[in-house]
This record gives sequence, C-alpha cells and structure tokens, in this order.
Amino acid sequence: MKEAQILVVEDENIVAKDVENRLKNMGYKVPAIAATGEDAIAKVEEHRPDLVLMDIMLRGTMDGVTAAEKIRHQFNVPVIYVTAYSDQSTLDRAKISEPYGYLLKPFEERELHSTIEMALYKHKIEKRLKESEQWLATTLKSIGDAVIATDRNGRVAFMNPVAENLTGWVQGQSLGQDLSEVFNIIDEKTRTHVECPSIRILRERTGYKLPYNVILIAKDGNEVPIDDSASPIVDDKGMIIGTVLAFRDITERKMAERVLRQHAQYLIKRVKELNCLYSIFGIFEKQDVTIPELIRQIIQVIPAAWQYPDETCVRIRVEGNEATSEGFQESPWYLRENILVFDKEIGSIEIFITSEKPEKDEGPFLKEERSLIHAIAMYIGHMIERRRSTEFMKQQSDNMGKLIKAINSTFTLSTILSNDKTPFHQIVSQTLDVIPAAMRFPDVAFARIVLENQEFKTSNYVPSDRMFSAEIIASDEKIGVVEVGYLEQRPSMGNDSPFSDEEKSLILLVALQLGRLVERKRNEEKSRHAVSAVGRDDTEYERR
Repeated sequence: MKEAQILVVEDENIVAKDVENRLKNMGYKVPAIAATGEDAIAKVEEHRPDLVLMDIMLRGTMDGVTAAEKIRHQFNVPVIYVTAYSDQSTLDRAKISEPYGYLLKPFEERELHSTIEMALYKHKIEKRLKESEQWLATTLKSIGDAVIATDRNGRVAFMNPVAENLTGWVQGQSLGQDLSEVFNIIDEKTRTHVECPSIRILRERTGYKLPYNVILIAKDGNEVPIDDSASPIVDDKGMIIGTVLAFRDITERKMAERVLRQHAQYLIKRVKELNCLYSIFGIFEKQDVTIPELIRQIIQVIPAAWQYPDETCVRIRVEGNEATSEGFQESPWYLRENILVFDKEIGSIEIFITSEKPEKDEGPFLKEERSLIHAIAMYIGHMIERRRSTEFMKQQSDNMGKLIKAINSTFTLSTILSNDKTPFHQIVSQTLDVIPAAMRFPDVAFARIVLENQEFKTSNYVPSDRMFSAEIIASDEKIGVVEVGYLEQRPSMGNDSPFSDEEKSLILLVALQLGRLVERKRNEEKSRHAVSAVGRDDTEYERR
C-alpha cells in the first residue's frame, strides 16, 4: 500500500518539526511544511498530498479555516484541524469547511494516527461514491429511456435529458418538486387522473407498472402515450430512501398497434390471424417468464395465423440462440424481419412456406402477413429492451446500496471503538456484532476475536479455510487476532480470496483500533497505580 503524503501547516517551527517527526515515525511522508494559508494552498497545488494537517490560527491575512475551504474546493484534499482553541466560535467556523477531523493540542500520537487513518479511509470511500454517482448519472443521461428519481418524500431528485424532453420540465426547475406535479398522467380512455407511481410505491413498498393506456401530459400541455415501470430504492437496512421511474414514449408502438387493429378489422373473417395476434400480445405481458420461453411460446402460435398453416415453419434467432417450430425446414419461399434492440440488430424472425404457392400481389405471403411479422419482430425487440433496462437499474441500485453499507459500517465501528465510557468486554462484543453485517454476504459471515486469552465469537462461528485474519498489536506485542470467514464457498475477489480490498481494510482497521484501545486501557491502569503509589508515600511521610 502506498505511503500517504501529509502536508503540515503550522506557523510555529518547533511544533511543525515535532509533528513532522511524529508523522514520519508512523510511516507517513511529509512533502513540505507551510507556515501561512497562502503558502499551504501553493504547496497543495505543487505536491498534491493525500491529507493536510491544518493549524487554524496562522500568520498572515489568511487563517487555517479560509485556507482549508479553498483547498477543499480547488483540490478535494481532506483536512484535519490541529489547534489549541476549542471555543464554540472557532468550532462553528471550522464546521463550514467540512473537516475530516479536529485535534486539540496537545494530542497523543495514537490519537493523531487514528484520526489520520479514519480521515484517509473516509475520503477514499466518499471519492469512490462520488465517482460512482457521476458514472451512474452519465449512464442514465445516455440511455434511451426517460428516468426520474425521487427522494423518500416523493420529490424529484434527478431527471435525465429524455425525461426532460417528454415532461417539458428541465432538471433545474423540477428538483424538489412533487413528482405528481412533473409526472402528470391520465387514463387514455376515461381521461381521469392516474395515481402517481411514487405515492403507490411508498405506500405499498413494492415495484409497480403503470396500466397500459396511460397518457403523460407535458408542462406545455402536449400529450404523449407512455409505458413505464417504477421501483423503490432501498438501503442496506431495507428502508425505502426513494423511488426510480423509467418510462418511454410509445407513440410509434401505439401507431403500430393502431395499424394492426385496422388490419384486424379488415381481416375480420380471418379469425385465426386475430387469435394469433392477441395470443402474442398476451405472451408479451408475462413478466415472470424468461425470454427464451417467451420466444418458444410465440413460435407455437405463429403458424396458425398464416394462410397455409400446415406448410408454415418459423425460426427465431436472438443473440446466437435459435428456436424453431416443430418439423422445421427451410425453403426458397420465406419472409424475414430483423429484431432490433436499442437500434442494434440482435436477431431475426423468419417464416417459411414449404411448397410453392400461386403468386398473388407480392408472392405467397399476404400484405397483412408482412405487416404481422414486422409487428412481432418490433415487439420482441421492445420486450428485450424493457427487460435489459429493468436489470440495469436494479444492478446500479444494488451497487449504490453496497457503497452506502460500507460507509455506515465504518462510522458504526468508529463510534463503538471510541467510546471510553463503555466497558471493554461490551465494546468487543458490539464490534463482533457489526463485523458480519459489513461483509458482502452477511447471512453466511462469521467473526471471532481473541484478545488477551479471552475469546469472543459469533454464534455461527466454525473453523474454516475461507477466512481472513488480522493480528491485534499493543505496545509492539501481539495480544490477539480478529478472524472473519464465510460458512460457504464464495466468489474469489483475487488471490483465491473471497474478501474484497475494502473488507480486508475494514478488518485490519478493527484490529488496529482494538490494539490501540488495549494500549490506552493499560496506560490508564499504570497512571492509576502511579497516583496510588504517590499517595501511599505521602501518607507514610506524614506519619513520620
């Protein structure tokens, strides 16, 4: 792991040198020391350190708080304040710059080390979360579907450009607005208001798909037929923190359906074609059936819709997979239509007639049959598009939940291990409870802590070769170990280990904090013994 570079900002030379020596003894690099706020900003730009230790009261016109604000905005470098001032006004000013720590002089070396490590880890996680959010926002802006996300109160938190275009609201105007104001929908047939999806999701705590005949009324009054699905956004504790709505303009689909309905009226005597058409519509609406199974069901109903059903064969190819009707055979007489997903060809549907027939109009196939195969190909493409969009949104929601879970676990452990008023054995037990929940697979994770001949372990603990352990060191002496493992085989994250780098870092951090906690307890015990010994000596002296 790369040694962290820490810039020291201190206007007292002796104090600055002392801090520099301490940092180097801890294994950190100190690229420079600055004595003024202006100098600190210049050295951050020159050296790009990983963290800045900033004294609040500095010489010159710029104090530490102002310098820290500029450093955070210009370079995104975390700052820890080191100061002898703890008055409320100083604290209030310091909060504005969002520091990653606040140390009061004089401070102990282990306190400095712990604060630095927590600040570096927190900044790393926040940076990763920000990058993920930027990546997700860019992706959402690029996809073909309109996407709107809300907070837990149903107020708009995000809109991509497609959603802006369909609703007539720009994101800057819609942020904070109730979704029902921006996403105004009515029933196409009755013209009555349709309940806002976010309200229903927040009430029923489950995903929701709008009825088929829904019209979106844009801000300028323009009406657009839409198809949509909405889902809750859930954190790692199962709490709903918002909703996400994905929808698309289905004007072209509606037009195609209108054409199909017109054809159906024209071919009213051809009941078999109509039965096929409606059978396919019903197949498309099945949400719990896999795409290969849907294709097989579609193939079964197509031959009966053609004018020569006993001599009609069907073949559908989708992304390298092929399905055919019973008794399939190719022939020179066929229709072919490409299947498109997001305007990219992924397969085709082919209809073969096994024997030569009299050519009428455009050949052995009716014009209505040519329209039908086009509609089927189009609907198969739309169905696959919708499935992929839903899977993509779920995957991104899961990734966000994992990042939130890692940050929450870090802060929970930090709170437990820094509480001096809690009994030592209770601190260890609470730590043991938090560790499995912070892993990728909490349901099959276990933990064990051995500390100074005492053993603490979760109820499901069993020895396993799928474990990661970290030694607990106090006063350069190994006093115990933290072990975390899985009851079942899990996917490797590299080097045949089921643990990610973030999980390993968290386990190492727990071991480090427990070691420091023991050191602190020992030093406090030594201090009490020393005070007691001095008291006994004073008493003996008075007796004499």
